[in-house]
Amino acid sequence: MADVITKMVRYHFNDRYHSALDAMDAVTSLKPKPKPPSNKTSTSRRETLKTLGWLGTGVGLTVVGGKLLQSNSEPGIESPLNSISSRSESEIKSPETTKNLSLQTFTFETVTVNTKGRITNRRQ
Repeated sequence: MADVITKMVRYHFNDRYHSALDAMDAVTSLKPKPKPPSNKTSTSRRETLKTLGWLGTGVGLTVVGGKLLQSNSEPGIESPLNSISSRSESEIKSPETTKNLSLQTFTFETVTVNTKGRITNRRQ
């Protein structure tokens, strides 16, 4: 094919094909290379690794999710989800738990600007 194209673009017109039909005959006379047989039943290594990755992710999420959602059957081990829901409302709001919390208060200013960037409203 490269030879046919090279002949089509030669500098001197005598070196080129004399007509489009001659060029077309040269192109059609080329034998196409046989395609390798495709085996649709086998999977590539990449597809196999992707499948195993998804399978591993699913198993990992199942194990971790099971550990997070299990009840407090083992003493000394507390699930993060169960620790919140197992506390009573009086324990959460009791003065003993609130005095250990020290939250810092911040004051800030809210500014509204227009499309040109000029301040149109300022609140504290």
